[in-house]
Amino acid sequence: MILNLLSDTTPLKFSGKNGQRTVLDPIRKKWLALTPEELVRQLFVVYLIRKLEYPASRIAVEKQIRMDRTIKRFDLVVYSSALAPFLLIECKSPEVMLDEQVVSQVVRYNLAVKADFLCIVNGLECRVFQKSEDGRWREVDFLPAYIP
Repeated sequence: MILNLLSDTTPLKFSGKNGQRTVLDPIRKKWLALTPEELVRQLFVVYLIRKLEYPASRIAVEKQIRMDRTIKRFDLVVYSSALAPFLLIECKSPEVMLDEQVVSQVVRYNLAVKADFLCIVNGLECRVFQKSEDGRWREVDFLPAYIP
């Protein structure tokens, strides 16, 4: 689905430190280097909170997960009110195509997270997947409503 988050950056707080642009992460309450991927991540966090009314307290940003013998980091996970992983989100820079390689990455991460929905986003486009009863992922054309 088309989701042009890049057209409005006014909800974000920017700063400049030592010649480097930074953006405030409202979840972790810290300033981060403003990279294209970080811009997408922060705009999507704002979208989840303001547009979809997901509680900020149920969003985790860049946490480590163990996959076999390696440590990886997911971008975002939204937890249900029962604190079960509900939505796993992988953010990419706007120039990255949301192709099968990116889908495979979020599916691999979900082996550790075990969310019911997966999402990949690059600021311009968003792809969402829901696990069907037969255990396969099928693409859907919506972001799920938050489950209180």
